[in-house]
Amino acid sequence: NGPAADCKGKAVALYQRMHAAGAQNVRLVIGKRTAMSRKTHAWLEWNTVSGTFVLDPTINWSAVPAERLGNANYIPYYAYSGARKYRASAGSLYAKN
Repeated sequence: NGPAADCKGKAVALYQRMHAAGAQNVRLVIGKRTAMSRKTHAWLEWNTVSGTFVLDPTINWSAVPAERLGNANYIPYYAYSGARKYRASAGSLYAKN
């Protein structure tokens, strides 16, 4: 066993595993877990035909529908999908490159 990873390491590992398994429309997101959080946090967002799901390998063991989390939780600052980077603005992610 290797050393335990922080939230960013866990999110990157899950992102890589999902892509290797063929998952599409997955983004690695960095932001705040709650509006009151002092530090940034990392998680995944996965768009499917059933909706958008938040996957947080540090906090939750299952995918949670994004609409169940409300606006005060999982507040994105940046997201990465493959070679594309996004910056959050007013609750939406915009392509940066």
